[in-house]
Amino acid sequence: MKTKKPKKFKHLAGKPETPAAKAILDTLRYKAIFSYPVSFYELWHFLIHKEKVEIGAFRSQLEHLVKTNRVQCANGLYFLPKEKSSF
Repeated sequence: MKTKKPKKFKHLAGKPETPAAKAILDTLRYKAIFSYPVSFYELWHFLIHKEKVEIGAFRSQLEHLVKTNRVQCANGLYFLPKEKSSF
């Protein structure tokens, strides 16, 4: 019996996700369980990552994720698009 390989998350442009983008999305997915949007500082402070993520890469990837609508920001709080923004 063949097992399917798990698909890797990809940017909208088709490039593989960077460690910084993966860490940001993993952290926001965890926070989404509790419907808890986070500020830039909280996202950086509680970042879930296996590989070291530099602040510059973190900032640029967060901006990219917002521009590509994979992450939303309202009133300085970041969250996944599926969540209703009432912040």
